[in-house]
Amino acid sequence: MKYRDIDIVEYGNDSFVTKGINNIIGYDIHLKSCNNQKGELGLLFFLIDYFLNRHPIIRNNETVSYGLWLLKFCLKGNFFQIHELDEAFSGWHEGADNAVYYYELQKQTCEGESAAFCVPLFTQKIAISSGVLEGKNVQGIRYDEPNHMSGWYITTDEYDGNIANMRVIELQNLVVKRKDLLQFLALPAGFFFETLQNNKCYIGKSSAATENTQEN
Repeated sequence: MKYRDIDIVEYGNDSFVTKGINNIIGYDIHLKSCNNQKGELGLLFFLIDYFLNRHPIIRNNETVSYGLWLLKFCLKGNFFQIHELDEAFSGWHEGADNAVYYYELQKQTCEGESAAFCVPLFTQKIAISSGVLEGKNVQGIRYDEPNHMSGWYITTDEYDGNIANMRVIELQNLVVKRKDLLQFLALPAGFFFETLQNNKCYIGKSSAATENTQEN
């Protein structure tokens, strides 16, 4: 397969590699397969666009964010191997299983609602009430906010209605505790979601969020 004049080929039985991106960043890319070819190619397309559009200087152990996950380029022989943070965000392993899985899940959620795909960065911040990190059912609504904020406000039935009592944390802290909520977080401003009993959920548009966005 070729994308923007860069070849992507199978490497052994469990990997993909690029051929030609070494002319831009010094080495080609090696990605261990997670048996999700669509998602893996999507990640490689993203990286190729990143390299060709920005011409970054990539060094060993350089990192890049892919939606709500962090990836690292690890120099192994003639390739930069892709590694990702583990589920606890405490260590690294080869591949991009989680990054690909959650990115594709978020895209599917947005497509199901005919909504724009607006995945935040894990370095952005989110406002939460008590009970969110503890695993309770939640209600989330996204507003148009400054760039350091994701726009998401997530509450539980413990929320007393006083916004001053909400905590502002980095999204990566939510990623560690509440992976069940990640599928919703690429919905754009103006959308809300609610998690219910028995793993059910509800997604809709919020007139309040739309009005707030228009005013801003």
